Amino acid sequence: MNILKKIKSIPFLSRLALLYALCILDWALTLFLINTGYFAEANPIMSNVMDNMFLGVLVKCALPFLMLTVLGIRLINANEKQLKIAGVILGVAVWAYLVINIMHIFWILLAGALSFVY
Repeated sequence: MNILKKIKSIPFLSRLALLYALCILDWALTLFLINTGYFAEANPIMSNVMDNMFLGVLVKCALPFLMLTVLGIRLINANEKQLKIAGVILGVAVWAYLVINIMHIFWILLAGALSFVY
C-alpha cells in the first residue's frame, strides 16, 4: 500500500469523524427539541423512528457509523480522482450538518424563550 495515500487519507478520516459527531449531535438535539413539546420531527419517516429509542439509536447512530467506517476503509485505497470527489462530498455533508445543528441550537434557544412566555 502506498504510504502517500495513507497520509492523504488522514484528513478524510478526520472529516468522517467530524461528520459522525455531527450526526450524533443532530440526533441528540432533535430528541431534546421533541421532548420540549414545542417541536416535532419534520420528516414523516424519521418521526416514527424518533418515537422509538432503539430505532432512533440504530438509524441515527449505528447505521451512520457503519457507513462512514466502510467509506473510511475505502478511502484508504482511493485514487486521486476518488479522493477529490470524496473531499467535495464530505465537505458538503459537513457543512449541511453544521447548518442543521446551528438551526437546532437556534430552536433550543427559541424554546427556552417560549418557556418564559408561556
